[in-house]
Amino acid sequence: EVLDGLRLERKMGALQIEYVFVDPGFRGHGVAQRLITSHLQDTNRSGPAPDIAQVQAFADNDAAIRLYEKLGFRTTRTSTATHQDTRRFLPFDQKVLMERAL
Repeated sequence: EVLDGLRLERKMGALQIEYVFVDPGFRGHGVAQRLITSHLQDTNRSGPAPDIAQVQAFADNDAAIRLYEKLGFRTTRTSTATHQDTRRFLPFDQKVLMERAL
């Protein structure tokens, strides 16, 4: 119930990028950008390439959203939790789904 409203349907067969985390001591050095770029490039070498990549982020995670936009991702959907206790368990009550063509 707490997650109601936050679920964003994903496209079957799309490349899903999940949980990109960079240690605070290494942030601001382009590590996440290089990791994601490398992952997107490697996708084309490991078999049939998907036509789209997707990533989810909490809507208040401005740094992540800016990074994904810099890498060509655009917000395609937004979801908002409907349960009153969502913020007790999660950092924010809105998520965005971002996509980019591959």
